[in-house]
Amino acid sequence: MNVLVYLLAGWTLIAVSVWLNRTGKKTWFTLIRVGVMLITTIVSLTYFLFSRFLPSGNVLLAITDLILLALSIGVVVLSVRQFSSSPAPSKSALSA
Repeated sequence: MNVLVYLLAGWTLIAVSVWLNRTGKKTWFTLIRVGVMLITTIVSLTYFLFSRFLPSGNVLLAITDLILLALSIGVVVLSVRQFSSSPAPSKSALSA
């Protein structure tokens, strides 16, 4: 399931974006990729859940899918909080 690889890459890019924001660097180039990767991955996980795992009665994969969806939403919420609560430091604070 390549969905997990894209999900891990999306989570990594979120961490890099938060780090770049905290160091006062531009984050737009990572945020675009984060959006694309997470949207496609979350849509894919939801599609697999409702079209394959639940209809076939595969409870273990359905639970795993739900856990991954919950973790993804949690990472996105925590990242949004980091972006909104801590403004990027000023250039003078970084050089001091």
